[in-house]
Amino acid sequence: PDGLTRSSNDWLYSRAGLLAAHASLKPAGVLAVWSASPDSAFSRLLRQTGFVVKETTVRARGSKGGRRHTIWLAIK
Repeated sequence: PDGLTRSSNDWLYSRAGLLAAHASLKPAGVLAVWSASPDSAFSRLLRQTGFVVKETTVRARGSKGGRRHTIWLAIK
């Protein structure tokens, strides 16, 4: 994932941004991140910054099909 609409949002998906998100969550808090495509490096980075990661894919158009998008649930 990256700062799709603003490059300044790229920070949110960096090590520093994920550490800040982790620090701001209460125990068992959840950060959800969407991406149009899978990203194994991002999954690793979530784990490296202290999250338990659940990764799932969903159809872009639900029951009508479409590309698969990736959603990460990152649990503190």
